[in-house]
Amino acid sequence: MLTLTLEADWSAAKAEAFNVLCERFPTGFTSQDEFDSAVAEYNLVDLHWNWLNKAHHAATNDYQWFYLMAEDKVQGVCIIFHPKPSREDGEKIFYIDYIAAAYWNRNRPGYKRRFSNIGHILITYAVDHAVRVLGYRPGFSLHALPTAESYYSRLGMTPYDCDANKEGLRYFEASEVCARAVLERAYA
Repeated sequence: MLTLTLEADWSAAKAEAFNVLCERFPTGFTSQDEFDSAVAEYNLVDLHWNWLNKAHHAATNDYQWFYLMAEDKVQGVCIIFHPKPSREDGEKIFYIDYIAAAYWNRNRPGYKRRFSNIGHILITYAVDHAVRVLGYRPGFSLHALPTAESYYSRLGMTPYDCDANKEGLRYFEASEVCARAVLERAYA
């Protein structure tokens, strides 16, 4: 039910943000690069994501969904896949398959977002859950959208090569030290 609500609310907000972007380019885009740059600037790089399709794909026990709720709306969502062996030591960690903040919680020109740090809150909760409930050592991995690579680097995650099997996205992994630091910052 939350995914249905999310899809409806977020689709409306996505359309609104995309319309604002299109108003800035009333004659269209001169190139794919210009379009890609504008989409990144307006934080719409996941424009093509369909959460109902993701719910169908991630409907097994290997996946867990975490929703961040406030004001009776889904403010963010994180889908993890587990277990996943760590590239660092082979231990069980989890993989963030998808993570996103609602469109009204994203930076874009001329817009004041409603809430901030949605992704970080969701990551912290997922790490805590994996340690307490799943019994994994602290650590996680993901493939980062290009606009998020600098965030994951600042978090202290180890970057690996881009993965042709994952749309050319760069693979990142949070070591045990990195994941513990994420938890410590959250509870400090």
